[in-house]
Amino acid sequence: MFPAKLYRRYFFSMFVLTVMVFVISCSKDKNPAKSDDNQNAQVYVTDNVKIKPTYLILDGLKQATVFDVIFKNETQDLSVLLNSGPYGSAGVTGKNLGVVDFNAEAAMDSGLAIDSQESPIVGIWYNYDFTTHTVTSKNEIYLIAGADYNKYKLRIDSFSGSTYSISYSAVDENGKPTNTKTADISASQGSPAYFVLSSGAVSAPENWDVAFVTIPLFVAELNAYIQNPGMRVNSAAGAEIAYVDETDYEALTSVPAGLTYQQDAGDSLAVGDAVLIYNPQTHRLTAHENRVYIVKTVNGEYAKLQVLSYYNPDTGESGYFNYKAAILK
Repeated sequence: MFPAKLYRRYFFSMFVLTVMVFVISCSKDKNPAKSDDNQNAQVYVTDNVKIKPTYLILDGLKQATVFDVIFKNETQDLSVLLNSGPYGSAGVTGKNLGVVDFNAEAAMDSGLAIDSQESPIVGIWYNYDFTTHTVTSKNEIYLIAGADYNKYKLRIDSFSGSTYSISYSAVDENGKPTNTKTADISASQGSPAYFVLSSGAVSAPENWDVAFVTIPLFVAELNAYIQNPGMRVNSAAGAEIAYVDETDYEALTSVPAGLTYQQDAGDSLAVGDAVLIYNPQTHRLTAHENRVYIVKTVNGEYAKLQVLSYYNPDTGESGYFNYKAAILK
């Protein structure tokens, strides 16, 4: 089993100190932790995950483009779903703003939640007329925190034939739209459409395996969310993860036997922020020494992954995961 999540250790036993560290963690570290250049395998460094998440396809170590919203077209089911909960592993959250004025201000950091099968955030966005057998939009406005961390407003304006017409926009710090756009999204019977709010693109989902991200955690004492660095696993697409300790990454050439694989499930993450350890003496986040993760990828392969550091090897700035990864043959 994975170690207990760091939440209570972070925010209750050392509450004030730890919160301060996470709030200011974007500053440069005085003693930067360099990537291990002496090992044989190449060390990769992500972009700053506090600004931009990294969704990895481990076969080829490619970055994936990740969708935010699913538009369904099934018999008696025109649900609109988020890439979270049972419908995806990117942790996209949202809320119904309870208004129909697209330009109204909105509270940005409270009430956001992942989708659930019982109560999806958008879900049934329409009224159905049993006489005319037509659907009309409720014109409700939804605030969506996308897979790229940015926040957007979304309204489903209509559905006709197999086409959704929507309005959407990125929002400013007050929840007001900055550049409202419209789009027509074709979702044929039995073939959902996957929509990326940042680009307005519709494309088939790319099967990323693991992601280096920040994970929102609501702290009641602060009445606010803070962002913990961590890992997500694309379990909605079939990825699983395990780990072995006291293991030399270079020497590991095959999949160890007897591992217990875990998956992300909603807000319960297999690894999450436990990928790093907080040191209250140095106020640094460190990786587990000699820990190697074994990932069963979406494509059914196995990969090894080792996290080395959370700091830019050149500047010491936090937010940059240093890692090694390779497919196990």
